[in-house]
Amino acid sequence: MKRKKKRTKKEGAKLVYQIMQENFLDQYGDFVSLESQEDLDIHVSYISYRVESELYDLLLESGDLEEMPWDEFVSLLRHWPAALERSHAVARRAFFSTLGDTSLQLFLFKRREHFTERDLSREENDNIPSAQILAEEEGRAMVGALLYRAQVIQYLLLRKEGEDCSWKEYLKKLAGNRILWGQVIRMMHNALANTAFRAAWEAENGVEAME
Repeated sequence: MKRKKKRTKKEGAKLVYQIMQENFLDQYGDFVSLESQEDLDIHVSYISYRVESELYDLLLESGDLEEMPWDEFVSLLRHWPAALERSHAVARRAFFSTLGDTSLQLFLFKRREHFTERDLSREENDNIPSAQILAEEEGRAMVGALLYRAQVIQYLLLRKEGEDCSWKEYLKKLAGNRILWGQVIRMMHNALANTAFRAAWEAENGVEAME
């Protein structure tokens, strides 16, 4: 199988921002971001974990992996270049699918818990271990894009409900209103929880592509 050329950190982030430009920036402009890089990175880690958890299940179901503790699986991943490369491709495919969803359902409805009891059983020192599959710039850009999408959705819903304000006026209101901000964060969390990572693995030929 011919290996795909790896994208650099800057190329990955640039692609995400290009998608944002095409979908939102030209029409709306700026947005309100998370206050700290640490908050961004927590969400990036969540994406990595969900991608890797689906891979773990697929490998078990295919018989290509014997049952092993989660921390051992993560250690295996960190030294398995083909799995890391494919996981990166899956994360990007799943992200663009969610960002491009026009039904709004992924953002507006919570269909699953962010963490199941099984997920929490893997926790160590208030953290669920995962291997890094997204470059820092690209991962933060992905989370920022989802947050931006949530704000666009909220703005359009407010306009639909009769609130007459410009995008700039909306952002000013959002920055000073904890209730509105909490709604935006919930919408972004819904989108992350509803993102179809398993479907992305299947579309990328999953386990077979790493052989």
